[in-house]
Amino acid sequence: MGRDWVPGFLVPIRGLSSYATKRNCMSVLMENTKFVQASSNSNQNQTSPLTCLRRELRSLPPLGLYRSIYRVPKRLSNVNEKAYTPQVVSIGPIHHGKKSLKPMEVQKKRYLRNYLEHTHQDMNYYVNIIKLNEEKLSNYYADPIEFSSDEFVKIVLVDATFIIEALLIKAGFIDINNNVEDCIFRQPWMLQDIKPDLLLLENQLPFFILEELFFPVRMFFSQQNISITKLAHNFFNNVVLHLEEQWNDSDQRFSHVEHFVDLFTKLSTYPVKPNCYDHKMRMETLYLPSATNLRQVGVKFKVRTTNLLDIQFCYDKGILEIPKLNIYDSTEIVIRNFVAFEQCHSFRNNYYITNYIVFLDYLINTPEDVELLVKYGIIANYLGDNNQVATMINKLGKGVSYSEDGFYFAEIFEQLCDYSKIPSHGRKANLKQNYFHSPWAAVFTITGQEAHDHAGPAIVLSYAISGISAMLSVFCYTEFAVEIPIAGGSFSYLRIELGDFIAFIAAGNLILEAIIGTAAVGRSWSSYFASLLTNDTDYLRIRVNFLPKGFDLWDPVAFLVIVLTNAIALSGTKRTSVLNWIDCILSLMVIVFIIVMGIVCGDVSNLNSYFPIGEKGIFEAAAIVYMSYVGFDMVAPMAEETKQPSRDISIGLVGSMSMITVIYLVGNDLCPHLLCTCSGGLLFTSVSPSKIIHGNGVSNKEFDHVVKLVPIVVYWFSGCH
Repeated sequence: MGRDWVPGFLVPIRGLSSYATKRNCMSVLMENTKFVQASSNSNQNQTSPLTCLRRELRSLPPLGLYRSIYRVPKRLSNVNEKAYTPQVVSIGPIHHGKKSLKPMEVQKKRYLRNYLEHTHQDMNYYVNIIKLNEEKLSNYYADPIEFSSDEFVKIVLVDATFIIEALLIKAGFIDINNNVEDCIFRQPWMLQDIKPDLLLLENQLPFFILEELFFPVRMFFSQQNISITKLAHNFFNNVVLHLEEQWNDSDQRFSHVEHFVDLFTKLSTYPVKPNCYDHKMRMETLYLPSATNLRQVGVKFKVRTTNLLDIQFCYDKGILEIPKLNIYDSTEIVIRNFVAFEQCHSFRNNYYITNYIVFLDYLINTPEDVELLVKYGIIANYLGDNNQVATMINKLGKGVSYSEDGFYFAEIFEQLCDYSKIPSHGRKANLKQNYFHSPWAAVFTITGQEAHDHAGPAIVLSYAISGISAMLSVFCYTEFAVEIPIAGGSFSYLRIELGDFIAFIAAGNLILEAIIGTAAVGRSWSSYFASLLTNDTDYLRIRVNFLPKGFDLWDPVAFLVIVLTNAIALSGTKRTSVLNWIDCILSLMVIVFIIVMGIVCGDVSNLNSYFPIGEKGIFEAAAIVYMSYVGFDMVAPMAEETKQPSRDISIGLVGSMSMITVIYLVGNDLCPHLLCTCSGGLLFTSVSPSKIIHGNGVSNKEFDHVVKLVPIVVYWFSGCH
């Protein structure tokens, strides 16, 4: 037979059919039974693990009904442990006794002594209050208290009176001018280090004990209606995210406050819309374009002055309103501890701060997103570095979990996503932001370039300096035109006065000037066509490998523009004259329109920070913008076409330069600054995108056709026909 096994006994049995074998089997079974019984009796003298477990279950401490002070979960503290650990002062039992925090213990005891003197109460009065509430106090902490009863009472007394005394000093109820022992308020940097420590989740005292110990002071100042809540609001005003200035501490939400973290979480989100969680959104469908992407599809940003949660989107107008967020050095610490409290304590999907951080995380991906929100006043960046703010916000959500069943901003997310999917919104925004946001975008390139790089709003002075310099040249031309009234302009003047060689050199320079000017205008056309297609300015240029680097881009658009212009010029004087008149009228209409819009829509505040880099920048810009005045010399060669050259050429030259200077000063300088909204007074930092304001045009040659038309107009009305 095969081998059979008796369940429970690993004893092999063979030949079960024989009587002897059966008898032997019975003997074995009896022996094993005796062995089990003996083993059972011997274990009775030992402690059973099950018995120990029963004892442990009976002796388990009750779970505190008030527990709200927790140790931060590892999934959060591992991301940035320093953000959850006190650096200067310990409050409560969790971090008490740490070596790095002991220096502040002496100052805390000084505050206790001062508080006893101010309230005229014996220390036993406060000790008895704490003793009566000792069990309730310990129940606020999620972890068991590891100190003895007396030591725990001592910790609470010293820390609570320290907090109350600090709040009273900050509010001005206690004068410290004569207190040389105060090392906190006499050293402002120390106070700024202490404030974040008092908002750490692990560094809290129950709020009720502060109110109990504060009672004698409240009675003394009963007519001023002060409270711990109001004093704390004043104390942390420049630390917490956003505090409502108008709030009612008798509101039901403030009827029971756990501690400072709970208080300021509520204050930062007060009031909460009642039915926001009725709108459900699954976490896997959660998506929101970044701020810069939203702007590209036509969403406009506006700052609100209400609480952090009061974010609204007007679909019809495309306006996203977001409350202002102040970013201080301590902001990351505050946010992380608020989120940690929600992670540990929220049982009804009340993840308000967590949901707000998720919203910010989607909205901000790059420093450009931060810059955009700073521009609209939604973020006040006291760190100064937009990249640092973007990195901080993107890391706040690491290790954070929240309910998949509901999201506070779900409706706004869906509205913004729907709005961004409509193609017409993106096309309208592209036209408005890139081409119609400012009429200066395609005309005053050199103004934007030099204002941005050198002069700032003082670019108007650069144009004035260049205009004066150009006027000196005009006087020279005028003198020559009166004395030598012949055609040929500067070539003829130099030939008569200085000889053929000097005239030959001047003629070469004039030809070179014409070539550079023509090339600049042609390249400008190519750049703007590329920008119109929302591409880089070199998009329409072709790289020629055998040419030197920097000169290896062939511009077919510029080539076609020059060929077309020459074809029109060669088609006949009459046709060219008609086209010049049309161009002249259209250009002057645009200039008048720009000046009028600058006067009507101007904002003088944009002229602040007038000299960003001083007089050096003004003269550097003047050397460049002088190129914009080139063209006035076109009047001089017309001497033989006028009835009275001495009179008409003089009027044409001086009059054209005067008009050009006025147009530049009024139109090209003052009005753009009035229209733009750029910070620091730099002209085109926000008026025109960088892809529109570029250097590929070499100079303001795209405006030269207007400049050259002014002398023609002056020439016509001065009788030069």
